[in-house]
Amino acid sequence: MRTKTKFLGVAVANYSGAMEPETIKNGASLKSLITSRGNQTCIRITVFLMAAVFLFSSCATIVSKSAYPLAINSTPSNANISITNKKNKEVFLGNTPAVVKLRAGSGFFSKAAYQVKFSSPGYETKTVPVTFTLDGWYFGNIFFGGLPGMLLIDPATGAMWKIETDILNETLIQSTTSSTIVNRPVSGSRTITGVVTESNGETISGVSIVLKGTNSGTFSSVKGEYSITVPNNEAILVFAKNGFQTQEIVVGEQREIKVTIEEVRSRRNTR
Repeated sequence: MRTKTKFLGVAVANYSGAMEPETIKNGASLKSLITSRGNQTCIRITVFLMAAVFLFSSCATIVSKSAYPLAINSTPSNANISITNKKNKEVFLGNTPAVVKLRAGSGFFSKAAYQVKFSSPGYETKTVPVTFTLDGWYFGNIFFGGLPGMLLIDPATGAMWKIETDILNETLIQSTTSSTIVNRPVSGSRTITGVVTESNGETISGVSIVLKGTNSGTFSSVKGEYSITVPNNEAILVFAKNGFQTQEIVVGEQREIKVTIEEVRSRRNTR
């Protein structure tokens, strides 16, 4: 037994290169040694990986973020909003209220900037800038992230910047010309058609229809029908015929105008 034990001890001593022969007495001691060595190796690897992550991580990236939510509201609500970036590229299109996530960076060592445009029928268009500023956590790289965090990671991810305001609540101003625009009649050149009749309902032919202030005009047909082109809604048509009262009618938004003209009675008939 002693020889066997010494042989085993010598074998283990030669394997370990650091243990005395007497420290290993049986197979259980050898197993314990291997387990202990394995645990130490795992601990070393874990510590190495943690150190690598810590070394190549930046302070602002860990504590802060590279994109921020922006809450947008307006009075009146349901206004149209359009967000464009520094390159004038539209990154969001929608209506209020809304929450939009905006990136803080716009390239290496470059902060983002956005323009939020509000619009609503009857209200003046309003544009509000959204800007970013340097994040205080960026300077934490001096103590934690080191040069990789300060010169590479935070500038690349945009985590070195933070949004200046995360809420937009804008009141739109009612347009002073909105009522004029809404109520303004449709303008433009178009053709007006119609029929000219007497008070008894019978159609009249040969009635002169002239665009007031011009020499442009036409006559009603045998069936009392006519057609004339007008330049705009303010045009005035003059209907005239001997023996009948002259009428002037503003076109407005009409496209068909039926006219009844009254016969002029003589003084002899009125006695």
